[in-house]
Amino acid sequence: MRRTPLNLGSAKSGLKYVQQVYVGLFLVYLFLPLMILSALAFSTSDRLTWPPRGFTLHWFLAAFSDQQMVHSLSNSFLIAIATTVLSVVIATMTAYGLARYHFRGKRLLEMVNVLAIISYGVVASVALLLWLNAVGIAGGLVPTILGHTTFLSPFGVLVIRDRLL
Repeated sequence: MRRTPLNLGSAKSGLKYVQQVYVGLFLVYLFLPLMILSALAFSTSDRLTWPPRGFTLHWFLAAFSDQQMVHSLSNSFLIAIATTVLSVVIATMTAYGLARYHFRGKRLLEMVNVLAIISYGVVASVALLLWLNAVGIAGGLVPTILGHTTFLSPFGVLVIRDRLL
């Protein structure tokens, strides 16, 4: 009795098809709520109804005419810009030192950087908040910027150091 070899080419193409369908369904699951909410944002109805009725910019005008909303949005942009600048500067200086120089404690600094990435962000945030409260800095833009900077800087160190190596 003669055996025929298995045709793995069709199995691989079937697996690739299943992967593509899976990725497609995942992307639909991820982006469909965003598309629905985006469509509802322009609806003339004051209730969430599907399909949306009419087209209006009323909700955007109402949001931007609220001074508290505009103030919160400007604070968010200020925090984002300050955090980005500080994180990039700190990460670049740290990554440059780690990539170009050999010094005592270099391994420890690299391990602390990785530990900051793999540790749970809420734990570090609560610890920073408690420390800032103990020092006497409670709430406001500065603690928020410091918190975001300490959370983001290790990621920048990792990416920039790998580019410098």
